Amino acid sequence: MFMIAIAAGLAVTLQAGLNRYLANDWGLGSAITLNLVITGIMGVAYYLLVHYNILPLPTYMQNKEMAWKVWHWWVLIPSFCGFVIVLGMPWAIIHLGASRTIIIAIAAQILSSLLWDLLVEKNPVRWPQYLGALFTFVGASMILIF
Repeated sequence: MFMIAIAAGLAVTLQAGLNRYLANDWGLGSAITLNLVITGIMGVAYYLLVHYNILPLPTYMQNKEMAWKVWHWWVLIPSFCGFVIVLGMPWAIIHLGASRTIIIAIAAQILSSLLWDLLVEKNPVRWPQYLGALFTFVGASMILIF
């Protein structure tokens, strides 16, 4: 699982950095449209591969029969978040550079993940986690300032 998290982190930087250059040539609107179309195609392909059991996966990654029949208002939020990431990261890189953008994003992710664990998952956040977050914020501040 650590490798998946590392790959996702690397993908965020690579995607944002390349989208920044694509935005220079195509414009940011065209760049994010291309990203979202390809993501949509890959999402449908993943759905079909899992649905028809071509890609056998653990139960928690499989499609649920009733998935399309259950509706909650919040189901749109992940898509909105994806749009914000695809639009916001290259936009921020244009103005702040890659390292500052990624450091600020990581700081925001650390804070929001601590709050998510505490408030949504109801998992206790222990003092070493707070201390680690504090050290990360101090280190990030030093990189941003100097």
